[in-house]
Amino acid sequence: MAVNKSATAVFATVGGIVLLFAYRASTEAAPPVALPAASAPRSAAASVTPTPTPTPSSTPTLSASPTPTPSPTTAPSTTPTPARRAPSPSPTPKPTPKPTPSRPPSPTPKPRPTPAAPPPPPTGLKAGTYTGAVENTPYGPVQVQVSIAGGKVAAATAIAHPNSPGTSQAINAYAVPRLQGESVGTTDGRIAMVSGATYTSDGYVGSLQSAIDQAKP
Repeated sequence: MAVNKSATAVFATVGGIVLLFAYRASTEAAPPVALPAASAPRSAAASVTPTPTPTPSSTPTLSASPTPTPSPTTAPSTTPTPARRAPSPSPTPKPTPKPTPSRPPSPTPKPRPTPAAPPPPPTGLKAGTYTGAVENTPYGPVQVQVSIAGGKVAAATAIAHPNSPGTSQAINAYAVPRLQGESVGTTDGRIAMVSGATYTSDGYVGSLQSAIDQAKP
């Protein structure tokens, strides 16, 4: 558009100059007209030849030059920039394993013989026959002998007891067997007394305890 406007302005300027030169040329070429005398004013006025008006020459029409078509601007080709490759990580060298020094096999310890367990401590009374001490009573001495088996009294015998004729003989006839029966199975000499035979019972228990004390471990 700017080119078209400039060309139009140039053409207009050139056309104006051409018209100006043509007008001057036509005025210089016309002959001078003689003026009539003053005595005859009317006729002179009638005989004045009108000056012909120069016909302006036609202005040559300049053909408009074709507007130059702007050549299409070629976009500069963009050279693709090659993508940068990330540097590949260098492989980390693996450390060479050091050989582990082999240890000599430790000698196998020889099994030690297990010591035999000590025998359990004896429980109860020692087996055997034991005779207790003589216990004196108002009616005579009393002495007991016991047999131990299985850690306790297995049998008891009054080897001495009052046996005088009369009351002592009658009492001891039932008291001694009962005391002997009470003694079986005991381990400490604690037995029940026989009612009515207090002296014999006291002497019997004393001698029985003496025999059991001998059988203790």
